[in-house]
Amino acid sequence: PLLSIGLAVYNEEKFIGQTLDSLLMQDFDDFELIISDNVSTDRTFEICLEYEQKDNRIKLHRNERNLGTATLKSILKIANGKYFMLAGGHDLWEPTFISKCIDKLENDQNIVLCHTKCAEIDREGKFIRIMPDSLDTRNLSLEEKLPKVWSLKTGVPIYGLMRLDAFKSTNPFRGVLGTDIIVLSELSALGSIAYIDELLFYQRSHRPPESPEQSARRTLKSMNPDQHKIKFKTAWLD
Repeated sequence: PLLSIGLAVYNEEKFIGQTLDSLLMQDFDDFELIISDNVSTDRTFEICLEYEQKDNRIKLHRNERNLGTATLKSILKIANGKYFMLAGGHDLWEPTFISKCIDKLENDQNIVLCHTKCAEIDREGKFIRIMPDSLDTRNLSLEEKLPKVWSLKTGVPIYGLMRLDAFKSTNPFRGVLGTDIIVLSELSALGSIAYIDELLFYQRSHRPPESPEQSARRTLKSMNPDQHKIKFKTAWLD
């Protein structure tokens, strides 16, 4: 396949069907969808199994224990595509999302990642806001690229399509807060990041409101699901 999609899931029963429909109904179909289930305690795995039996593009795996974000390591080991896409088990995409990103990557070898305008939606799929981060580093020097990456308010661009070899050459498994920004910085050093100014991606806000500290602790817990006490580690000092 030209594209590998990595989808790590845990207790996404409410949303996973919509997410899989959104991916499988893309107008670009030359992809493999690698689903890694982190021992969900609801019907997430059973729903994914039903989809796998109907679509041979799906490769479903169930971990023996919750690996947290380290699940991505096992996904990357078996990814066969020229390009790679991270997907969330609760997010949605317009049918042309993949094809329009692929077109940019195929026609400009200097582009290492392509992403699109993104909207935040709530648990019921209702619009909340347009996400603020429209990162485009084409025709910029490295000295001009990095401040743009570092000024991002979210890591949304990482959910675009990227060259698999470029992504593997970064280190997305540091176990620190802000890993997505670090990876985007490393990708910027390898080539350009392209932005499509069209709303094709919907990131779902599916958790209750939380403080920055609660968000940080949840993120660190997902990196180390077996740890009972989380020590804060940050990539830089405020």
